[in-house]
Amino acid sequence: MTTQDLINGMATAIINGAGKDGVYEDEVKQGLSDGDILITLVNVTLDQLLTHLYKGVFTFDVVYFDPSKEKAYDMGGTLFNLLHLVDTDDGTVRGQNMSYRYIDDALHVYVTYIVRLKEPVEKGPLMKHLTTNAGVKTNG
Repeated sequence: MTTQDLINGMATAIINGAGKDGVYEDEVKQGLSDGDILITLVNVTLDQLLTHLYKGVFTFDVVYFDPSKEKAYDMGGTLFNLLHLVDTDDGTVRGQNMSYRYIDDALHVYVTYIVRLKEPVEKGPLMKHLTTNAGVKTNG
């Protein structure tokens, strides 16, 4: 699973669940309109659990632009429901530590996804056929 897999899953959940077409990732070259949503990666940490197994912690800031606090708070509840479980190509991930706050005409919804990541390992060559000669060895 990659960061892009999570972002795609989040965007799909928002588009399908909230009917929002204006969902953007990281940065927008042109200005945003009221009602648009911007998904920004805030932080990623990676902890090794076993030799090839890691725990990845991905924190996102989902920004909903609206000058109306009431509409923004309603969208906050909707985004909580939509981002609680997100489908990705590798399965469903659960949002944790979810919170939101309204700052400067924008609602910031923070969500963290904790996933297990497995490092791909090349398989070594397989053992060839082994033949044995069975018998009793005597000295003499």
